[in-house]
Amino acid sequence: MEKTTPRQWLDAYADEHELRLLTANGFDEAILGIVYRKGMEPITLYDRGKCIRILMTRDGMDREGAEEFFSFNVDDSWVGEATPAYAILANK
Repeated sequence: MEKTTPRQWLDAYADEHELRLLTANGFDEAILGIVYRKGMEPITLYDRGKCIRILMTRDGMDREGAEEFFSFNVDDSWVGEATPAYAILANK
């Protein structure tokens, strides 16, 4: 069985269940899954800490710069009801 990336899994799941899931560009490896919310459409869920680490590694930012960039340019972005969510995970 071929291993899939988080993005491949998300795309396959969305296709199978006919979902319209939005994603954050450049953070595919931080995808955790999908959040189902009562009375609302499901949304993509990301690991916020992993997003910060991606910015630090990929873009050479220090932690403070990555946190600021993420907060302003990603977390504060609103693209409607399908806007992805960013989880802060316990024990990480």
